[in-house]
Amino acid sequence: AQLMLADLLGLSRGRLLAEDGRRLAPHEETAYRKRLTRRAAREPVAYITGRREFWKDSFRVTPAVLIPRPETEHLVEAASKFFPTATRLLDIGTGSGCLVLSLLHELPLLVEAVACDISPEALAVAEENAATIFPGESRLRFVRSDMYENVAEQFDLIVSNPPYVTEAEYAALEPNVRDNEPRLALVAGPEGLDCYRRIIAGAGAHLAPGGGLILEVSDATAEKTASLAGEAGLAVLALLPDLAGHQRVLVLQA
Repeated sequence: AQLMLADLLGLSRGRLLAEDGRRLAPHEETAYRKRLTRRAAREPVAYITGRREFWKDSFRVTPAVLIPRPETEHLVEAASKFFPTATRLLDIGTGSGCLVLSLLHELPLLVEAVACDISPEALAVAEENAATIFPGESRLRFVRSDMYENVAEQFDLIVSNPPYVTEAEYAALEPNVRDNEPRLALVAGPEGLDCYRRIIAGAGAHLAPGGGLILEVSDATAEKTASLAGEAGLAVLALLPDLAGHQRVLVLQA
């Protein structure tokens, strides 16, 4: 409730608390009640405010993109730790652009960053975020592509937070996720492995020698995905947990 009101009034959360005796104007109260109604219907706060914080920036989000999660920030940390000298980056399924734009902050030697997504609506959101966070950035390119379909180059680093929810898990998700966030960005077949299989299968042709592949995973998919990578000739450098202790980041190398 505080986040929605602070956003509506253009105040920080701290400033809002400092002005707790402020009386809302009629038009502010009307707009705020509309927001409360949307939230009561389980619409995520990020879609109501249109923004979500991730790493060092505030990102524009719409129902066309998955809402960035704090757990995904571990991919940024892993990329900085394991591949700090990467010069060419590919972000598969970029969504809001949170990963590729955060990595532009953290990988100083990047000369090329390609962000792809199958959804034109998602790409439009990512491009809007790029224009705000890195205006005029010449190293960054957006491509509409189903995985590697329209991407021909080789890269030092590929990152992805792909769909990995199973059909059964999707049916059991909380309504705020299941009924609002894009199914395309969540579900990956009966085992949750469909996207991992495609990303790993194409990695050999798109990774430079010694290049890295960093994937967001879950407790249910981590070990199986690591096995798929090993069968494809990729070395497993690390399987890292998030702050809650769940397996979250798989670091691979060609």
